[in-house]
Amino acid sequence: NGKWMELESPLPEDLKKAREAEFKIIQLALHRAEMERRNRQRIEKEGYDDLSKYFEGMLAYQREIKECGLVDKEINTIQPIESIAAELLESLE
Repeated sequence: NGKWMELESPLPEDLKKAREAEFKIIQLALHRAEMERRNRQRIEKEGYDDLSKYFEGMLAYQREIKECGLVDKEINTIQPIESIAAELLESLE
């Protein structure tokens, strides 16, 4: 819509350009508890670094862009990939 509330952090230029070019912005969302569970699993079983220090900032950013009206659709990703894909495709029709 071209008008946004002020974000605590600057709006990324690529997100702003995409919105102005009438792209749909679809946010893939995951609750903090599930993020933590998956993070622990990746650390223990796959040798990943602990990324939990970034979670608060990631979730805050997602909340900000959603509250400012920049997100056209939010898809909860704690469901089978087939359901996520179907919901994504449905939102593009």
